[in-house]
Amino acid sequence: MAKLPIEVKNEMAKRHHRLAHYLWHSLRGIWERLDQNARNYIVSIYPGWEVPRPSNDRLGRPIRTNNSGEDFLFMHRQMIGLANSILQSVGNPEYPKVVGWKTLPLPNNAEFPIIPMKGMEEFKSEDFFNNRMRPWEIQYTSENYLSNVTLGEMGVDLEITIHNMMHMRWATPMPNDVGYRPDTAIDQPVNIKWNNIKYDYLGDTYSSHVHDTFWKIHGWVDDRINDWKRVNNIDEINWNGKWIGPMQHHSHQEMAILSQPKILIDLEGITESELTNDFDKMIEVSKVLSKFDNIGFISKEIPQEKKN
Repeated sequence: MAKLPIEVKNEMAKRHHRLAHYLWHSLRGIWERLDQNARNYIVSIYPGWEVPRPSNDRLGRPIRTNNSGEDFLFMHRQMIGLANSILQSVGNPEYPKVVGWKTLPLPNNAEFPIIPMKGMEEFKSEDFFNNRMRPWEIQYTSENYLSNVTLGEMGVDLEITIHNMMHMRWATPMPNDVGYRPDTAIDQPVNIKWNNIKYDYLGDTYSSHVHDTFWKIHGWVDDRINDWKRVNNIDEINWNGKWIGPMQHHSHQEMAILSQPKILIDLEGITESELTNDFDKMIEVSKVLSKFDNIGFISKEIPQEKKN
């Protein structure tokens, strides 16, 4: 199996990509549980992080009817596009583009082994694969299911079931010299040590997209969009959910340009100082999030042996 080229990992490990992925997932999940003052404060810091379609209601239940599922599918499709633009420039014939699994790897698959982790025995068991993962895979690839859901409903269904469990099932332990990112302290941004390229834990939205298997997972999820189009005889999708956060004015090519060491100006004239300002704003928003830990939002799953 060809490994994800280091150029993609280096780019995805950068702080602005980590913060953007972490904030996007966190804010859409928590938005309905924030009071209006908290929302106003976030918007005053960085208007682009106002969530148009929350993924969960005030009780933490998934919202299936507001097209937040389209946001989930669309945003990750943009991430794949960014990765593919980097891969195109790298020109590695063994890894020319992101390709998802055609079918989920079986429990005894040598290329994608299941690594035991304390506290995650259920997700990683053969019974869980046979009784939960495989039935989900059959359901989400069936014409009967695909012809009876909207794109947004499918996005929600995928995210909260097979997608989340794929992240946990194929998560790998972090080396002892890296560890696991703890909950961010109140009024403190995410420590820069978690930008280490070795920190690619699939159970944390700050790091999952650095892991090779993330792209297999999301390639599989993205293929379900194509299945849905085919079954419903749709040529072009009229997206109702396209929220990817405040960096949506960048095209894939422009974002790739930002990765070049001597160029920090994209095609729309975003300067290095403006990019730094974006960092500062995202850090401020991440501080705000940490103030609301008591409402019970969980953005990551930490292995049991690492919990205090």
